[in-house]
Formats: sequence, C-alpha cells, structure tokens
Amino acid sequence: MILYNAEDCTYWVFDSVSDLINGFLILSEENRPFEAVFSFAYSLHKTPIAYYSCKKLDQDYALIVNFYNTFALQPGENWGPYLVTIFWNVFFNWVDIMYEYLTLVDVNDSR
Repeated sequence: MILYNAEDCTYWVFDSVSDLINGFLILSEENRPFEAVFSFAYSLHKTPIAYYSCKKLDQDYALIVNFYNTFALQPGENWGPYLVTIFWNVFFNWVDIMYEYLTLVDVNDSR
C-alpha cells in the first residue's frame, strides 16, 4: 500500500503545484489574469486532496517503523499479535499474491 499511496501523493502534489506554476506563467507571460485566477483556484482546490493523500503515506511509514521496532527490537514473546495479523492478511490475500506471482513468472517467460 505504501507504493500506491506514494504514487497517489506524488500525483496530487504535482498536479496542484503545476496548476500553481501554470497560473504564474499565464499571468506573467501571457497577461491573462482571468485565466490565471482559474489556474490558482484549481491549485487551491486540489491542495486538500494532496494533503490527505500524503497523510496516508505518513501513516504507512509509521506502520513500517512500528513493524520494524516490534520484530527487530523486541523479544519473540511480543510478536504474537503481529504474527496473527500477518497470517490473516496472507490467508485472505493469497489469491492476489498468487495472481501477482503468476503474472511475474509469465512476464519473465515471455522474454
């Protein structure tokens, strides 16, 4: 999920910043203030979406750090709840995991 959220964050930040820069370019190079205001408004409109999509990325990073701290720094008797969570995630997502594996193998065989 972290890569999906990183892609989403990057997309919305780039989209918002590009509209902001486009507004400055329209205003300074083409001297069209009405269209520049629209571009600024689009940028302002997309900024909350960018913020919340990047906030998900921050939460994903915190989960990864928590996972590392649990398995690398704590003794084995504290791993129980996390192992149960991992088991159920693999149990419910094994079809997706196999699909991705078979897709990967098929792509490599076709070369």
